[in-house]
Amino acid sequence: MTRHTTPDVLGMVLSPQAKTQVLQMLDFLWMSHLENVEALADSVRLRAYGQHDPLVEYRREGHLLYQQLLADFEKWVEENKSKLEQISNDKLLISNQTPSVNDKNIRNSTLGISNSSQKTGRNDPCPCGSGKKYKKCHGA
Repeated sequence: MTRHTTPDVLGMVLSPQAKTQVLQMLDFLWMSHLENVEALADSVRLRAYGQHDPLVEYRREGHLLYQQLLADFEKWVEENKSKLEQISNDKLLISNQTPSVNDKNIRNSTLGISNSSQKTGRNDPCPCGSGKKYKKCHGA
């Protein structure tokens, strides 16, 4: 199997909420995979008593476990593809709506703010007004 990124698996670009769900599921499957690999290590040690090469057995079984991880993830994606598309479409519709008057005012007020202050040096006085050097006050 080939390595997949989220858009390649789904064939679409996901909203941040849908990406979060996909990553949470992948994280869950990965943790389960790590537990299975740990159990595999114990199992392979016992197979050494049966005159099987532990390294070969570990590689073979580990590859099968990884293939199972990918298959489980792809199965989950196929089962939940419509739900993920719905989440992405809902977020797209919300972002395409015209901004309200309050949003326009907020955007205009933030555009007017410029970062006129320069970065505070480590030995400059702290801008909080404590009188200490920045590195001893908020720069720690």
